[in-house]
Amino acid sequence: MKKACLVLGLMAAAGCFGAGLDSIAAGLAAAPPVTLHPALDVMRLATAPADLVAPRAFMADAAKARRRIDTVMAPWTTPCPKLKGSWVRWLNPAGSVAQILFPATQLRLADADLAAQIAAARADRATTLGIEAQLVSEGKATWLNPLTTPTGDRTMLEGLRFVLSVDDVTFIQVAVPPTVTITDKQRGLWTGVFGGPKSRTDYIAAVKVTFPLRDANQVPLITDQAKTLALLLVGPDGDVDKVPMDLSKLPATLPVLPPPPVTPAPAAATPR
Repeated sequence: MKKACLVLGLMAAAGCFGAGLDSIAAGLAAAPPVTLHPALDVMRLATAPADLVAPRAFMADAAKARRRIDTVMAPWTTPCPKLKGSWVRWLNPAGSVAQILFPATQLRLADADLAAQIAAARADRATTLGIEAQLVSEGKATWLNPLTTPTGDRTMLEGLRFVLSVDDVTFIQVAVPPTVTITDKQRGLWTGVFGGPKSRTDYIAAVKVTFPLRDANQVPLITDQAKTLALLLVGPDGDVDKVPMDLSKLPATLPVLPPPPVTPAPAAATPR
């Protein structure tokens, strides 16, 4: 009798467990599809030539005012908290096109060539998030203390790895090996008290890195629920810096010119 009750109990439990799985499966099937964060969605970027009139006018105005590209790209650029003089540029679809439009406006690039470049940028940003960075490792020597480390840490820059953190929960590895180009910059130090002119060497790394926007099943890795991104700079001895980006502040559209001021029409004279 006990054995029969045990068998019946196990069968009932199995039935309940199966019903639970069915319920979970039904819930997953009914859940809304995961969508890519709008700031990274290339489909939100206008493609018709007429839609580029205002952004091109903005860029032409910037070129006329002799603004630098660093100034134009400021909305997509964040400083590194720890590495002095370093910055990271987040090239979402709008940022990529803005970076094309500004020099194209300066060079008066033909519309056909410009359209081809924009199409290539859009196609690339449909699958990846591009990031550019300038990373600086300064020598520690100063005119007050010229005897300390006269050169930056080139080995650290050469050994950096890059990881993208999404809300400190999801970590995304690079899509392809990054490109890192390192140059040096000599800085003169006048240290008369310590024996005349000396110098130090700073190392500057120009970095280009891309991260995938979707996994192998084409599911977005950075969803519309994500709030922040952070680029982690990981050196041989651990984290070197963490550069955050508030996704709500990452422009998803191209800049446009503000509307011209409206001059009110003069009031009509009152007849006497």
